[in-house]
Amino acid sequence: MRTRMVEELKNQQRQFYGAIAARMEQAGDALQVQGKRLTGTRLLWQAYAALALPLSVDHDEHLRGMLYGEDAILSGYDTLQDVEVTPVLNDVQDMYAMFGAAAAPPSHNILQDLAPVVTARADKLKAAIDASLDAQAAAGGPEASAWVEPTLLRLRLSVPN
Repeated sequence: MRTRMVEELKNQQRQFYGAIAARMEQAGDALQVQGKRLTGTRLLWQAYAALALPLSVDHDEHLRGMLYGEDAILSGYDTLQDVEVTPVLNDVQDMYAMFGAAAAPPSHNILQDLAPVVTARADKLKAAIDASLDAQAAAGGPEASAWVEPTLLRLRLSVPN
């Protein structure tokens, strides 16, 4: 009886995680709205760093990893990252879907672990950006004309002739 009950509880837990992942795709659902907000925060951090620190983002592996790599801020759902280039789970929806399909789901609600991870990653990214900005200030100013040159180059390369 105990074995059957354990299996049934695991099945219920998997269904719960799958339902959470599905709700994050349903337009207007409260979880979908929060997922969009979380994703927007991630994209805002990425855009801010790319504009304010283009050379640092290009040359600082640690900073780039915190923006785009496996240590990046979590989003609510998939951002358009190439899985071949970035084979990591950086969104909450995929984590719930993964545990919804897992043979042995975790023994506790993963939300307890996600909240501190989101906060810790955001704090580490903020500290890295602050350190880069402080280093620029000590060196005599921002990354000068480099602020706009990489952006203009990317725009020129993205527009076919």
